[in-house]
Amino acid sequence: MLAGVGIGVGVALRGSAAGSISLPGRLLGVPKYTGQGARRLDASIARQEVAVSKGQEVHVAGAFYGNPDPSASGPTFFVGGGGWCGTCRPSTTTQIMKAATGKGVADARSFPLGPGGGALVCYSAAVPGGTAIACTWADPRTGGDVVYHGGAASGLADAAAKTRRILAAIEH
Repeated sequence: MLAGVGIGVGVALRGSAAGSISLPGRLLGVPKYTGQGARRLDASIARQEVAVSKGQEVHVAGAFYGNPDPSASGPTFFVGGGGWCGTCRPSTTTQIMKAATGKGVADARSFPLGPGGGALVCYSAAVPGGTAIACTWADPRTGGDVVYHGGAASGLADAAAKTRRILAAIEH
């Protein structure tokens, strides 16, 4: 699995309300993995997201899209995220960039998140079986990570564009 490349976001502050995400059966034309071990894999993604957010994301969901079998071909990615706790607010782009460089990420770039504002930072990371591109988002309602592998994103800008499309489909 492509674990451990997400960057936790969130800062405690009184008064903000949590949003939520729901993960559909298909994103970017790729089906959610429903095969053997899918529930365990999705639960693991959600647990990792809670850990990297330091518990500041609530009602966290996680899902793997594509086929996780290393011998399978085709793009794969996973999504993990949730709404902010009632006393939390999202990190800024500067805070996410600082967290990324603190973990040794050399190519982190920020991108516009969209009309609602927020932070979107994408970077590459070495993972078993190659390189993944991860994007961390933090907007006023939700935060999380999308990790692309197996050609699911062609570069940082493509990953950012795909993450914006995913957010449009999953945020509530």
